[in-house]
Amino acid sequence: MERWFEKFGSISVLIGRVVPVVRTVISVPAGIAEMKRGPFVVLTAIGAAAWVSLLTGLGYAAGANWQHVSKNFHMAQTPMIILIVILIAFGFWHRIKTVRRHNSSN
Repeated sequence: MERWFEKFGSISVLIGRVVPVVRTVISVPAGIAEMKRGPFVVLTAIGAAAWVSLLTGLGYAAGANWQHVSKNFHMAQTPMIILIVILIAFGFWHRIKTVRRHNSSN
């Protein structure tokens, strides 16, 4: 996250607010980078508004077909959770490997 924030700066807060999982932790690298509160609040508000608008639009579009949409959503939920867990595990593995490599070269 820190490297992402260093590379993309403030725009990462805006984009991070609409990306699941990232939305939860984007405040940490913003705080570490000592991002000014004003821009952080504005970008967070814009990103959150976009996310809420998207979800509201999807809910409205689902309308009377909610039972059908809900069934399909639940079918996709387990593979998405598995994918997220695999990506997190890969991130930890990569981090551990990098730290070990760095420590062994010292």
